[in-house]
Amino acid sequence: VHIKGAAVEQAAERPALDWDDVQKIAAAIEPRFSAFVWVAATSGLRFGELTGLTRDNVDLDERTLRVDQALMFIRGEGPMLGPPKSTAAHRTVTIPATAAEMLADHLDAFTPDEPHAFVFTSLKGSPLLNRYFAPSWKKALARAGLPSTTRFHDLRHLAGTSAATAGASLREIMSRMGHSSSDASLRYLKASERRDSEIADAIEQRMRGDLDQ
Repeated sequence: VHIKGAAVEQAAERPALDWDDVQKIAAAIEPRFSAFVWVAATSGLRFGELTGLTRDNVDLDERTLRVDQALMFIRGEGPMLGPPKSTAAHRTVTIPATAAEMLADHLDAFTPDEPHAFVFTSLKGSPLLNRYFAPSWKKALARAGLPSTTRFHDLRHLAGTSAATAGASLREIMSRMGHSSSDASLRYLKASERRDSEIADAIEQRMRGDLDQ
């Protein structure tokens, strides 16, 4: 017996973060993780993709991050580098200039000069596993006055919806986010459609401003 839709996971819609929220979190968290938050929100990289970045994956002149590995934890062996989630996850993502400047400051302050040095590490300088980062994230949420249920992954969602709102096509979103299928990317396009009334209001304000001159 086959039940239509039984194999499809329906994820509950979560409250969306905005850029003001990101700014609050980045300001509330330890300085070592401030750029980590901004790069996550602007690049859309997954946690393991971010923590797997090394210096030679970063091109500050081009403002790009090359994803060709991810950090994972294997029981009995510890933190290890492995391939990204899928073939599509192998990609190069361009980040905004402001995020690139923050990343440059972070590299100067917290990252060793070796080409294979991890860009983002724990407070003790070890590979950044979620177990080491989670306490800092929770404290930052409390300081920022945001719900304790806010996940780090919500930064990736913001990156996806921001790309869609900026006019990226489905194929461009899939490439940027490292999606193998269109299903996940379509969520971001649908989220951007819900902002249509906000966009219309912004156009109205701009129009009235121009007409009043």
